[in-house]
Amino acid sequence: MKQLLFCFFLLTCIRSSAQEALDYAKIKDAQELNLSNLDIDTLPSYISACTRLKRINLSGNRKIKVLDTFKKLAKLPQLEVLQMDYCNLFFLPAAIG
Repeated sequence: MKQLLFCFFLLTCIRSSAQEALDYAKIKDAQELNLSNLDIDTLPSYISACTRLKRINLSGNRKIKVLDTFKKLAKLPQLEVLQMDYCNLFFLPAAIG
């Protein structure tokens, strides 16, 4: 339940274009984030410090900058599931292969 409330807080902040207002201390231990259909073009820079993330859903963010996103996600050692349906993703970067 704590993670669900935390994800709701994160989504609310992003929707209001207040990414800088996100409190890293509250999300650093999150294991799952649903950032789908938010029309975001980039992830917050500190997302790569959320080393416990196992699942992230970015589906429906058609404007997301793929290479920038993968650079940040590559720093997540426990990431197991990445959903990017309907993100205008035409290829995977070679590093993901």
